[in-house]
Amino acid sequence: MATSSQTCRHRFRLLRLWESPRESAFTPLGIRYQITGSPFLAVHCHCESCRRVTGSPMTSYFGVGRAQMKWKGSRSFYKSSPGVTRGSCGQCGTPLHYMSTRWPGEMHLLAATLDDLTLYKPTAHVHWAERVPWLIWNDGLPKHDGRAP
Repeated sequence: MATSSQTCRHRFRLLRLWESPRESAFTPLGIRYQITGSPFLAVHCHCESCRRVTGSPMTSYFGVGRAQMKWKGSRSFYKSSPGVTRGSCGQCGTPLHYMSTRWPGEMHLLAATLDDLTLYKPTAHVHWAERVPWLIWNDGLPKHDGRAP
């Protein structure tokens, strides 16, 4: 973990309208990523695994092809379950993404890592059957008990 004098401050940018690649802006510590092209998925996930990894009642993520990503900086990886690898900032441990052998060409990035959160446009809730009972959602998005169809 980073000490208080070495706080890792991330600023990730999702490109407005996904038009052209642009590198994210950062402090000297941390990691950078650049995305080219559009995401194919943007959902709120309520599964127990995502809750435990992020320490929150649910998480929001978007999916891109691994070939769409360019990284600068140090990432750490760990196997969170069979066939699943999660990536985080090598400096401070901030969770960044999820990869699975089930979808070998994909990467799911946590939406909260974006600099401009207004660019994230979720389309559904997944693993709705695993949601916490005390978080109320009235956003009108489709709710799937498992993965998105």
